[in-house]
Amino acid sequence: MTKNMLISVLILSAALATCSDTGEKVDLDDLTLAARRGDPAAQYKLGLYYLQQCRPANPVLAVEWLARAGEQGHVEAQSWLGSIYEKGRLEKGPNSVAANAEQAAYWYAKLAESLQKIAEHGSAANQFRLGTLYEKGQGVPQDADQAYAWHQKAAEQWRTQAEQGNVAAHLFLSLCYEMGKGIPQDIDEAVRLLEKAVEIGTGSDRTIAQRCLQELQDKINKQDERRE
Repeated sequence: MTKNMLISVLILSAALATCSDTGEKVDLDDLTLAARRGDPAAQYKLGLYYLQQCRPANPVLAVEWLARAGEQGHVEAQSWLGSIYEKGRLEKGPNSVAANAEQAAYWYAKLAESLQKIAEHGSAANQFRLGTLYEKGQGVPQDADQAYAWHQKAAEQWRTQAEQGNVAAHLFLSLCYEMGKGIPQDIDEAVRLLEKAVEIGTGSDRTIAQRCLQELQDKINKQDERRE
C-alpha cells in the first residue's frame, strides 16, 4: 500500500480496516436479500462487491446499490459515489459509468451534509474528509479556514490515539505533518512518526508503515538532489 492509497483510505473510509472490505468473502444471496429489504449496510457492501470483487466488475450495478444506500444517509456510499462520478469507472463497455460532474456534485453535497451532522463528535477520518471537501469545494463552498479547522480537529484526535500506541494514527498524523493539513508542515516530525509506527507496528500495519517511511525518505532524497 502506497501513501496515495493511504490518502484514499483517509478520504473514503473511516479507518485502515476499510481496506479489508473488499477481501471479505460474502454470501451473495444473503447479501442481496438484505439489500433488497432496504438495509443500507448491505446495499453498500453489495455495491462494493459489484465494483471490486465481481469479475468482471459491474460499475452500473455497483452505483445502483451504492445510490440506494447513499440516499439513506450511508456516508461511505456517498463518498464512493462522489468519487466514481468525479472520475468515471471503466470508461468503455456496457457496464461502464462515465464521469458526470452533476452527479458528482450531488453526491458530494449529500456527503458534506452527512458529515456536518456527525463530524463534530465523530471519527478523525470523517473530520479529515469534511476538511478535504471544504479544501476542494466539493459539496460545500471552498473555504480554506474551514478546511484547516476540520483537518486540525482530525490531527488532534490522531495525536491522542498515537500517544496511546495506535499505529494507524501514527500514519495519518504523519501525513498531516508532511502535507501541512491542520498543523504546520514538519517533515522531520512526519519521519519520526513513521519510524515510531515501524517500531511498534506488527504484521500488515508494520509493513504499511515501512513502505510509507521508505516513500517519504525517497521523496526527501530526491528533493535534496534537486537542491544540489
